[in-house]
Amino acid sequence: LKNAIFSFKQSERNLSKKQKSVDEIVKAVSYMSEKHTGALIVFADDMEDITIERFGTKVDAVISSELLLTVFFNKTPLHDGAVIISGDRILYAGAILPLSQDQLQWKYGTRHRAALGMSEQSDTVILVVSEETGDISFAEKGNIKKYDDLKKIKNKLEKILIK
Repeated sequence: LKNAIFSFKQSERNLSKKQKSVDEIVKAVSYMSEKHTGALIVFADDMEDITIERFGTKVDAVISSELLLTVFFNKTPLHDGAVIISGDRILYAGAILPLSQDQLQWKYGTRHRAALGMSEQSDTVILVVSEETGDISFAEKGNIKKYDDLKKIKNKLEKILIK
């Protein structure tokens, strides 16, 4: 019984960590959307399953809105690359992703092409905040979809991070 209680408390702690991660990401992307700060976030379950041209700088830190906002602030060296998140940790920042070779609509820039390219080559989900429009989109399985509502964004992130 003691082990069952410990196991339950451990899984409860992990769930609250994951929920905190979701909340921190929502807070950061909401602010970045409002301020038209571009962002590219890869959610990778299995790092061996993804193809990245360059991983960038190892971070290995707990997810926080402050850290995400700092990384994507346009005066920092890492802001143009992607952040790689696995579980409740930011593993890398400034990662270079493969670009999609598809002919995209003219409204998509390099960030969106990178998100699509990554989603074409792996099972990962990629969140994009457009620097130009402030739109928040998710790329997966070679498709990109814009999300207008923060509640829907939070639900999508919960499906990705809290399984």
